[in-house]
Amino acid sequence: MDQSASIIQHYRALPDGHIRLLSLQPSADGDAQIECTLSSARIEERPYEALSYVWGQEDPIHAILVDGEQVLVRPNLYGALKELRLTDQPRTLWVDSICINQSDVDERNRQVRQMDRVYSSAVQVVVWLGRGDGDTDAAIDFVRGLAELDAETADRIVSNKGLPWEDRERVFRALGMRHGLSNHDRVVGGLVKLMSHAWWKRMWTVQEIVLSRSADLRCGSKSASWSHLSQLAAFAFEVARHSTLGFGRPMDEAVFDEMTGEVSKLYVAVSGLNRLSYKLADGADTSLEQLAWSQLLTRQATDPRDMIFALLGLVTQRARIEIDYGKSKEQVYTSAMKAMLQENREGPWPLHFLQECYLERDPALPSWVPDFGILHSFKTTTLATSGVGAVLTLAPLYNASLGESDCIPPVFLEDDAVLEMQGVWVDQAEHLGPVCPRFPADWEGRQAQLRVAIDQWRELVPKKQQEEYIAGASLDEAFWRTVTFDLLLTDRDYLAGHPDRRDTRLPKGTPGMPPTTAEQEAEILEGVLDAPLPKTVLEKLGERRFFVTRVGYFGLGPAAMRAGDVVCVLRGGFFPFIIRPASNNRYLIIGEW
Repeated sequence: MDQSASIIQHYRALPDGHIRLLSLQPSADGDAQIECTLSSARIEERPYEALSYVWGQEDPIHAILVDGEQVLVRPNLYGALKELRLTDQPRTLWVDSICINQSDVDERNRQVRQMDRVYSSAVQVVVWLGRGDGDTDAAIDFVRGLAELDAETADRIVSNKGLPWEDRERVFRALGMRHGLSNHDRVVGGLVKLMSHAWWKRMWTVQEIVLSRSADLRCGSKSASWSHLSQLAAFAFEVARHSTLGFGRPMDEAVFDEMTGEVSKLYVAVSGLNRLSYKLADGADTSLEQLAWSQLLTRQATDPRDMIFALLGLVTQRARIEIDYGKSKEQVYTSAMKAMLQENREGPWPLHFLQECYLERDPALPSWVPDFGILHSFKTTTLATSGVGAVLTLAPLYNASLGESDCIPPVFLEDDAVLEMQGVWVDQAEHLGPVCPRFPADWEGRQAQLRVAIDQWRELVPKKQQEEYIAGASLDEAFWRTVTFDLLLTDRDYLAGHPDRRDTRLPKGTPGMPPTTAEQEAEILEGVLDAPLPKTVLEKLGERRFFVTRVGYFGLGPAAMRAGDVVCVLRGGFFPFIIRPASNNRYLIIGEW
C-alpha cells in the first residue's frame, strides 16, 4: 500500500476504533468535477461500502475535491469514483488511499491493523475492475444471467454436488445458450479480460473479498454480484469435471466446454477465494504459513512488506508479528519466517519457500529467510509443488528425513540473523552440469532445449556400464530417475478423468526404465514435456543443474550452487538442502536438492 492521493493537509486524528468515511457527492453530469467530504465514525456505526481496487503505478494526475481541497488521485481510482457516483444521492465509501492519512506512519499502522474489520463490516465490497468495453459488458451480462436460476439449482452448482443432465439444461437456458451463444467470442474475450485484471494478482484483494459480507464486481458501468460469478465458476468446474467430451452432447454444452477451457483461471481463482472464505466462516484455524503457500506464489504488492501484512488479518492462529510500517522489509520478512518456523511443529516446512530465486533475492536478507516479494516470479517453481501447496504433494512423495516426528524447535541467534537447526551432512558437490534454461513457449523449442540439457548432463555420468549407482540400480537408471524427479510420467490421463489424482512415484521394475531404445527414451522425454499439473516436470527442470557428489550421488540443484557446496538433510525436511560453508562454522542456504 503506497501513496495514491496527494496529501490532504488537514487530517484530524482518529480515536481508537474509528475510521474515516468518504461521502461521494451526486451529480447527473458525468463530466462534472468529483466532490467528496470526509467524516469519522466508529466501525459499524454507519453503513458504508468498501472499495477494493488496484492503486496502479501511474502518477496522481486527476483532481478531485475533498472537503473543498483539491486532491490528486491516480487514474484507476478516478475512473472508479466517476462510475460509482450516483445521480441523486451521496454514496458513502471507504477508500483506503483517501480515508487513511498515508503520510502518518502511526495512523497507517493503526488503520491497516483493523482493515479486516473494515471490510467485514461493510454492507458491500465493490470490486473495481477498471473501465469496460463491449467485451466486458457482454461477459458481465452473461454472469448476471445466472440470476435467473432458481435457488435450489444455484445452490447445487456452488456446492459442487453435481447436476443431473436435465438440470443442466435449465442452466444453459438461463445463460442464453440453448442453441449456442451468438456473441460467444465477445463473452469469452470479456471473461478473459476480467480475469486478466491486476486485481486478481494483488495481495490486499484477498482479504478484501474473503471477509466481505457481499461483493459486487464493477467494470465500467456494468456490474454483477460475486455470488453469480461463483455460480459460473462452479458450473464451469462441473462441466469440466464430468468430462462432457463424449458424442451426442447438445451444441450448447459444446459451446460451454470451449468457454470453460478458455477461462479456466476463472474457476481456479474464484473457488480458491471462496474456499478460504468458507473456512474462516466455519471458524477453522488458519496459520500464516498456510496462507503464504496459497497466496504468495501467485500475488504481489507494490510495498514488499504488504506481502506479509496483507495476510495477517486472515490469520486465526495469530502470528507473533504485527503490522508496523516503521520496520524494514528485512525485519518484516525475518519476523514472518521466524513465526512460521516456530508455529510448525512437524518440521521446517517453511524452508521450502526458499525456491529458485537465490540469484534474484535481496542479499540483505538472512539466507534462511525467503524473499517473499518475488515468490510470484516464474523463476520460483518449487521442486514438488509448482505452487500447489506443500501439504498436498510433498509429504506423500518425498521425505528426506524419513518421517521424523519429534522435530526439535529451531533456535534463533544474534537478533534473529542466524537460524540453528539439527541436520545431517551427506556429501559435497563435485561435478556440476550447465544450468537448464527456462523453456520457451513453443513446442519445438521446448523439445530442443530439453534434448540439449539431457545430453549435456549425461556427460557427467561415469561411463562404466557395469558399475552400480551408490544407492543401488544402474547408473543409467539413477540418471533418468533423477532428471524426471522419480515420477511416473507415461500415464497422462490426468485431465481426461482423474482431476483429483496426485503425483505418483515411479515404481521399481517399470518397463522402459532405464530406456534401452531410442523409442523408450523418446517416451520419457515426451512424458517430461506433457506432464500436467501438479507435475510440471518441465518447469521444475528450468534453472536447475545436474550434479554428482564426491562419493557418487546424483542430484538436481539450484542454478546458484557451486562445486564444494554441501548436501545436508535437515530434521523434518522433505528435501535435502544445498548449503555453502561460510565463516564461524556457519552456512548459507542455497536451495533444495
